[in-house]
Amino acid sequence: MRWQYVFYKKQGSPIRLNTLKDARRVGSIATYRDDAREQFLLERGFDNLDSSPKLVSCARKLMEGRVDLWLDSNLTARQVMRQIGLSGDEIEPALAFKSNYLYIAFSHSTSASIVERWQTALDDMNRDQSFADIFGRWWPDETPPASDGLRATARDIRLAVYTEDLPPYNFLRDGELTGFSVDLVREIMQRVGSVTPIQVVPWSRGYQKALEGPNVALFSTVRSAQRERLFKWVGPLATNENALYARAGSGITLTALDEAKLIDSIGTYQDDVNEQFLRENGFTNLYSHSTPLAILRNLLAGRIQLAIMNKLSASRLLHQAGLQTDSIEPVLTTRNTPLYVAFSLNTPNALTQLWQDALDGLHEDGTFARVYQSWLQGMPALGAHTVIGVDR
Repeated sequence: MRWQYVFYKKQGSPIRLNTLKDARRVGSIATYRDDAREQFLLERGFDNLDSSPKLVSCARKLMEGRVDLWLDSNLTARQVMRQIGLSGDEIEPALAFKSNYLYIAFSHSTSASIVERWQTALDDMNRDQSFADIFGRWWPDETPPASDGLRATARDIRLAVYTEDLPPYNFLRDGELTGFSVDLVREIMQRVGSVTPIQVVPWSRGYQKALEGPNVALFSTVRSAQRERLFKWVGPLATNENALYARAGSGITLTALDEAKLIDSIGTYQDDVNEQFLRENGFTNLYSHSTPLAILRNLLAGRIQLAIMNKLSASRLLHQAGLQTDSIEPVLTTRNTPLYVAFSLNTPNALTQLWQDALDGLHEDGTFARVYQSWLQGMPALGAHTVIGVDR
């Protein structure tokens, strides 16, 4: 079910909140210890929290004037007020600022068949209205989730999921698909109830399928201004630092991007965002390749003078191919680009929202940070609500 994070105040309190920043200025806020709502504020630097081990203690602190606000949810606050013998009308919302879905979390050791049986039972309750009946009994003034359930929606849609071979995000190791983004996407699909296989294809083919086909997901896709309205987006997953590379010892030096227009040829990856970026900036000396490894081989063979790639993938590709990682060197860093899952435009909003909510959940329960550090150790992990702007 969906709940909202809400700051509550005593009825008649003069406190007014328009943004989260306003809540930083109040004297103190009652929070439920180790709860996701408290963690959400701590991650954003709130230092005015009064933490309690019980929700009823939070409510009492507010009503006794020991705190200025109480952080709870639209679904639980009035129930908690009844627990302490008071009416829910004695409090009022000051600011609702975030929505989440509630789930039942199973330990990793729980078998997939048990989780699937629980999910099937819940989906059946949605279809036969018993879920709505129970929901209405406890929250008569709230609207229950759609009767078919978002999870049922995800399971009913025939989604095609594509990726490419580009370490460390998504790549084949001994014939098995693995990588940072692969681990994230598989975890998301598990949480939304999808059993869709991930297909590894050349980037250009996957990109065209996402542009043209129905219900297609493509990762790891750079979100750019040129692509912004071509897809629906779930993320961010990570951010790339991109550079122009030359063979080690080539003597090529660059101080500005336009200087690279004088180079004989620059290797690019077909339909990749870096290729699109150079074309937009007037480059006509591009040599397009179907795979990133082909770019590196041509660079080392002297068939091209420069290659544009993201720094992390360049070193991993060289290692994967058994080539010396110091055989190439960056001569100009170009820009940073954010990685997302791109969905075709006709994918239902309910499905993309479900994926985004699941990704946010990975941040909140620590799964994202664990996956990030296992693959990209030493790089700062993104927060659930890190704002990565579309490059302009």
